[in-house]
Amino acid sequence: MLAATFTIFAGLTLCPVILFGAPQSLPQEAAETISIIPQPLSVKRDDGTFAIGPSTAVVVANKDKDLLLSVGEHSAARLRQATAYALDLRVAVGVKERAGAIVLALDPADADLGDEGYRLKVTNAPVVIKGSKPAGVFYGVQTFYQLLPVEVEKSQPTPGIAWSVPCIRIEDKPRFPWRGMHLDVGRHFFSKDSVKRYIDLLAAYKVNTFHWYLTEDQGWRIEIKKYPRLTSVGAWRKETMDNNIPHGGFYTQDEIREVVEYAKERFVTVVPEIEMPGHSQAALASYPELSCSGGAISSRERVGRDVRRL
Repeated sequence: MLAATFTIFAGLTLCPVILFGAPQSLPQEAAETISIIPQPLSVKRDDGTFAIGPSTAVVVANKDKDLLLSVGEHSAARLRQATAYALDLRVAVGVKERAGAIVLALDPADADLGDEGYRLKVTNAPVVIKGSKPAGVFYGVQTFYQLLPVEVEKSQPTPGIAWSVPCIRIEDKPRFPWRGMHLDVGRHFFSKDSVKRYIDLLAAYKVNTFHWYLTEDQGWRIEIKKYPRLTSVGAWRKETMDNNIPHGGFYTQDEIREVVEYAKERFVTVVPEIEMPGHSQAALASYPELSCSGGAISSRERVGRDVRRL
């Protein structure tokens, strides 16, 4: 699994622009017909396809149900949303229950995969996704989504789609343990739902760390109950670059907890940034008595002061 950097565009779309490291060698036919981001370590095509239909189920191996049930629930819900099929979630006891299913299983003895690697095998009958740890299985499921028609990304079912994937064997594991992305909500506020959508996109591309930039000169975004003016004053500004449009917002502590739990379910670690003393104009506007100069100063005043010093 190669690391990638991403450019952020409006609407929280992630566009991969650079892959670091030499690409792994893939069979020519696989490279031409299979597009997985990040590029897996190994891709081998087989004949045939696997079709998702009304009787397809997501199956979790009985021995793994305590660790994988939440991954299975997430997977079944995502596929139900896209296909409109029932897609039951089942706990398997025997081989018979796995026929024609999407099977999620752990293989702790497969040390080569590490904590986040996976093996995905698509055959005419079952799809089997294995990892040594739940994170690996989750990432294998993300790859499975990329093999499906692009309509799987829609929030409503699309009629007339053949929900099939090619028979294939994919093995992958990350090259770098820390694969992170950053979102600056200090300068411009993003709603809680937008942040969740951002986390969904990180997980889809197997990014495991979310750097959440919560304080800036332009806005303080996290509720601190002992210092309420940080959000009642510091989270709002009257305009942005003279556009005369008020802007602001903040997250309550309960909302922060909700986002952290949401990320955890998708194997994304949230790293908050609360910066002091730099980039603290919003805090000083809220509590000017803490300032050496008697309060916050505007960016124009700060630039003018720095120019005078020169």
